[in-house]
Amino acid sequence: MVAGLLLSACAPESSGPRPVTFTEEAVANAKSFNDLGILPDTAIAGMPSTGTANYAGGTELRFFSAAGEQFVLIGDTSVAVDFQSGTLSGTVAGLHGGIAPTGSFYPLSAADYTGSLVLSNGQIGSAGPNSFGALYGGTLTGAGNLITANGGLLGNFKGTPVQGIVAVGGGLVTLNGGATSGAILNLWAQ
Repeated sequence: MVAGLLLSACAPESSGPRPVTFTEEAVANAKSFNDLGILPDTAIAGMPSTGTANYAGGTELRFFSAAGEQFVLIGDTSVAVDFQSGTLSGTVAGLHGGIAPTGSFYPLSAADYTGSLVLSNGQIGSAGPNSFGALYGGTLTGAGNLITANGGLLGNFKGTPVQGIVAVGGGLVTLNGGATSGAILNLWAQ
């Protein structure tokens, strides 16, 4: 490993951004989720009652195929919040990922998936004044797979004043028409 570090230190500078592996991208996504998630929930008195906000961030969808393969997809999240009406909506898009090898948390390579997951019926205050709930659903295609996901999310507004949101959800995911298990959708946006 030291030799690899020394060789990379001696490599010529490139003119563009450094290539990022799927694992590096997924770990950065998880770190952002955790960093935002450890902030205190927005104080009840700090929750806006008027105005709107748009947040952008990331998503991770995990599930197990009937054969026990762990699929991991990450992508981009955009959420629009209307504090006056107490509603929110959004989209999860740009998903990419694949199957994590046995003993690994992330795939070694990633394929792009077209389609999106739509966040709908979002309501602020579903489990308290600084919380929200929403449904998600959509279809994704890529790497010869058809993934359909539908479920619900529960989340919280984070920081006072509001700095962003985090949410975790479960639901029903099918892979090429077959049942899956252990579906978890995590998202963050700020």
